[in-house]
Amino acid sequence: MTTHRIRVGIDVGGTFTDAVAVDATTLELLGQVKVPTSHHHEDGVAHGIVEALDRLLAETGRAPEDVAFLAHGTTQATNALLEGDVATVGLIGIGTGPAAALTRRLAALGKLQLTPGKSLP
Repeated sequence: MTTHRIRVGIDVGGTFTDAVAVDATTLELLGQVKVPTSHHHEDGVAHGIVEALDRLLAETGRAPEDVAFLAHGTTQATNALLEGDVATVGLIGIGTGPAAALTRRLAALGKLQLTPGKSLP
Protein backbone atom coordinates (compact mmCIF):
# COMPACT_ATOMS: atom_id res chain seq x y z
CA MET A 1 0.00 0.00 0.00
CA THR A 2 1.32 3.43 -0.93
CA THR A 3 0.98 6.03 1.79
CA HIS A 4 0.36 9.47 0.38
CA ARG A 5 2.15 12.33 2.01
CA ILE A 6 0.07 14.80 3.98
CA ARG A 7 -0.33 18.55 4.20
CA VAL A 8 -0.87 19.99 7.69
CA GLY A 9 -2.41 23.30 8.70
CA ILE A 10 -2.17 24.64 12.27
CA ASP A 11 -3.93 27.75 13.61
CA VAL A 12 -3.17 29.19 17.04
CA GLY A 13 -6.23 31.00 18.31
CA GLY A 14 -6.91 32.80 21.53
CA THR A 15 -8.66 29.78 23.07
CA PHE A 16 -7.79 26.76 20.94
CA THR A 17 -5.03 25.57 18.64
CA ASP A 18 -6.51 23.67 15.69
CA ALA A 19 -4.69 21.30 13.34
CA VAL A 20 -5.90 19.54 10.20
CA ALA A 21 -4.31 17.00 7.86
CA VAL A 22 -5.21 16.48 4.22
CA ASP A 23 -3.87 14.02 1.70
CA ALA A 24 -1.25 15.93 -0.32
CA THR A 25 -2.44 14.32 -3.57
CA THR A 26 -6.22 14.10 -3.27
CA LEU A 27 -6.72 16.89 -0.68
CA GLU A 28 -9.07 14.55 1.23
CA LEU A 29 -9.49 15.55 4.87
CA LEU A 30 -7.75 12.89 6.94
CA GLY A 31 -8.05 14.25 10.45
CA GLN A 32 -8.47 17.25 12.70
CA VAL A 33 -7.68 18.01 16.34
CA LYS A 34 -8.28 20.85 18.77
CA VAL A 35 -6.19 21.49 21.90
CA PRO A 36 -6.28 24.41 24.35
CA THR A 37 -3.88 27.20 23.38
CA SER A 38 -0.97 27.01 25.79
CA HIS A 39 -0.51 30.70 26.66
CA HIS A 40 0.88 30.04 30.13
CA HIS A 41 3.12 27.05 29.41
CA GLU A 42 6.85 27.67 29.88
CA ASP A 43 7.29 27.04 26.13
CA GLY A 44 4.41 29.39 25.30
CA VAL A 45 2.06 28.64 22.45
CA ALA A 46 4.73 26.46 20.82
CA HIS A 47 3.80 23.73 23.30
CA GLY A 48 0.23 23.65 21.98
CA ILE A 49 1.46 23.57 18.39
CA VAL A 50 3.63 20.52 19.10
CA GLU A 51 0.83 18.84 21.08
CA ALA A 52 -1.67 19.41 18.26
CA LEU A 53 0.75 18.06 15.65
CA ASP A 54 1.58 14.99 17.77
CA ARG A 55 -2.11 14.22 18.28
CA LEU A 56 -2.89 14.78 14.61
CA LEU A 57 -0.15 12.39 13.49
CA ALA A 58 -1.33 9.78 16.00
CA GLU A 59 -4.97 10.16 14.91
CA THR A 60 -4.12 9.77 11.24
CA GLY A 61 -1.54 7.01 11.77
CA ARG A 62 1.16 9.09 10.11
CA ALA A 63 4.78 9.81 10.95
CA PRO A 64 6.59 13.18 10.85
CA GLU A 65 8.35 12.17 7.63
CA ASP A 66 4.94 11.85 5.94
CA VAL A 67 4.39 15.62 6.25
CA ALA A 68 5.07 17.22 2.87
CA PHE A 69 3.91 20.72 3.83
CA LEU A 70 3.03 22.55 7.03
CA ALA A 71 1.24 25.89 7.18
CA HIS A 72 0.96 27.82 10.44
CA GLY A 73 -1.22 30.82 11.18
CA THR A 74 -2.35 32.76 14.20
CA THR A 75 -5.06 35.22 15.10
CA GLN A 76 -3.38 36.17 18.37
CA ALA A 77 -1.99 39.52 17.25
CA THR A 78 -5.29 40.53 15.67
CA ASN A 79 -7.20 39.44 18.77
CA ALA A 80 -4.82 41.37 21.03
CA LEU A 81 -5.42 44.55 19.03
CA LEU A 82 -9.19 44.05 18.95
CA GLU A 83 -9.28 43.44 22.70
CA GLY A 84 -6.88 46.29 23.51
CA ASP A 85 -4.47 43.82 25.14
CA VAL A 86 -1.34 45.71 24.13
CA ALA A 87 1.81 46.99 25.80
CA THR A 88 3.07 50.56 25.85
CA VAL A 89 5.33 51.12 22.86
CA GLY A 90 7.69 53.86 21.76
CA LEU A 91 8.45 55.39 18.40
CA ILE A 92 11.58 57.32 17.54
CA GLY A 93 11.76 59.13 14.24
CA ILE A 94 14.63 61.10 12.78
CA GLY A 95 14.34 63.41 9.82
CA THR A 96 13.83 66.93 8.64
CA GLY A 97 11.90 68.56 5.86
CA PRO A 98 9.80 66.38 3.56
CA ALA A 99 11.40 63.17 4.93
CA ALA A 100 9.95 63.92 8.38
CA ALA A 101 6.36 63.78 7.08
CA LEU A 102 6.22 60.00 7.50
CA THR A 103 7.48 60.24 11.08
CA ARG A 104 4.78 62.79 11.91
CA ARG A 105 2.13 60.49 10.42
CA LEU A 106 3.39 57.53 12.47
CA ALA A 107 3.26 59.63 15.65
CA ALA A 108 -0.51 59.91 15.16
CA LEU A 109 -0.81 56.16 15.84
CA GLY A 110 -0.79 57.01 19.55
CA LYS A 111 -4.31 58.29 19.05
CA LEU A 112 -5.51 55.08 17.37
CA GLN A 113 -8.58 53.69 19.16
CA LEU A 114 -8.43 49.89 19.30
CA THR A 115 -11.77 49.26 21.00
CA PRO A 116 -14.15 51.58 22.81
CA GLY A 117 -12.17 53.01 25.71
CA LYS A 118 -8.83 51.43 24.70
CA SER A 119 -6.18 53.14 22.61
CA LEU A 120 -2.70 52.23 21.50
CA PRO A 121 -0.58 53.59 24.37
